Amino acid sequence: MTVDVAVILPALNEIECVKQTVEGFLREGTRVVLVDNGSTDGTGEAAEKLGAEVVYESKRGYGNACLAGLSHVTSQPPSIVVFADCDGTQDSEEIEKLTAPVEAGEGFGAGKACASREGRVSNSSEDWKRAC
Repeated sequence: MTVDVAVILPALNEIECVKQTVEGFLREGTRVVLVDNGSTDGTGEAAEKLGAEVVYESKRGYGNACLAGLSHVTSQPPSIVVFADCDGTQDSEEIEKLTAPVEAGEGFGAGKACASREGRVSNSSEDWKRAC
């Protein structure tokens, strides 16, 4: 990463995926902020042990978790903020493809996870270019 990037991970009971997701984004050199939105399975505690910054948001809802994450990063604002799901559907290795348009001054990058007709979930940048 050439710029300061923070990944905000809204999470609710994602203990099964949190290790892979947090470690993946940390490996890419990003600042990881997990927003625990009322988990009862230890998601927040596990993320903290892995090195993520953890914010606890009691007001339920994805939007509330995103806002809490944004509020948290304002104390040390990153150059770029990325929102990703904590369930592992976004490949951490693809983060530079999302941030490149922002770094180049082209606006914003957007990605999505697509389910194929066979039920396979794909999150590669090549699949993002095709309509699902």
